[in-house]
Amino acid sequence: MKRIYLMADDKDAESASELETLLKQRGFFVRRADAAAGFMPAQPGELTLALWSTYVLMSNKLITFTHRVMDAWSENKLIFARLDHAILPRGLSDLETLDLSFEASRRFKGNDIVNMALALDAPLPAPASPAPAPSTPPEPAMKSAGPGQGFLFLGLLSALLLAALVWILRDRIGSGAIVIAAALGLLAVTGAGLAMMRRPRARLAKKSESVAVPAPGRAEAPRASNDAPVFFSYSIRDGEKVYPLADAVEAAGQPIWIDRKGLQTGTEWAGEIVRAIRSAERVCLMCSANSFSSDNVRREVYLADKFKRPLVPVRLDQTEYPDDLHFFLVDKQWLDLSGLSPAEQRSRMIDLLAE
Repeated sequence: MKRIYLMADDKDAESASELETLLKQRGFFVRRADAAAGFMPAQPGELTLALWSTYVLMSNKLITFTHRVMDAWSENKLIFARLDHAILPRGLSDLETLDLSFEASRRFKGNDIVNMALALDAPLPAPASPAPAPSTPPEPAMKSAGPGQGFLFLGLLSALLLAALVWILRDRIGSGAIVIAAALGLLAVTGAGLAMMRRPRARLAKKSESVAVPAPGRAEAPRASNDAPVFFSYSIRDGEKVYPLADAVEAAGQPIWIDRKGLQTGTEWAGEIVRAIRSAERVCLMCSANSFSSDNVRREVYLADKFKRPLVPVRLDQTEYPDDLHFFLVDKQWLDLSGLSPAEQRSRMIDLLAE
């Protein structure tokens, strides 16, 4: 049975109940969670339907609600809906939301939730099995006579007939004719032998070429992505400051993972970034006004804490930690690069990540 974990504030119980009824009518098993219950974590296999509203924004369980949304998003099991237009907190403000703010159309919009839930709950298509390579039948032990063998047989037969004819007419022809006949017989045998020798060489060349050609239907196996022990979390707007530091660390022999493409909030980000943080040994957080206002950085910090990856804060400017990140960073020793020359910054980064 398809299961949905429905999160809503206690004061949004009426809207939550309306959606719960609709989902049950469509065959879903719905488990409710509210602020009073502390928004417990979703269970394995559950989709999360999170209802955002002003009540959630003003709730003392806002951080817990935010973390549950991030959990579901990182596992691609989130349906995020807005009951009004309350401001979303950092970390959630760029996520795709379903607008349920207009009550008159809420039931109609509820069908969109059902469709989204069915799409998320659908099993992933099995990867197509590669077409088997065509097998080469074994060569038979006895092969029919080929062109080379035919030429050899005819050459030998002609030489024998010529020798017999010369023997019979030896008394009527001179020695010169005998020499000419012998030469013709030798040429016949030699030509047949050469024809026979050329055939195996051609077959050998074809066999060598066939080894170099890949079997049809079999693509080259994809290369596994390289896991890096250090994950760089930063704002793309700080790229001019961060990229020289990252290049210096890599040049010093320390593998790092850094997103230079500016991945967005979709499945690509949720898959690639989550895997990178999970496989990293530590997360280097490039702290600045830009990074502290970035939704992506907020989620990366949360994922680092979720996967118990040590955070290494590096201060690019003198911006203080925001309250919601202070919890993650309050006991961390940070490296202050603000005010240092570029050469000093690179040297300090290399020393920091070499430890």
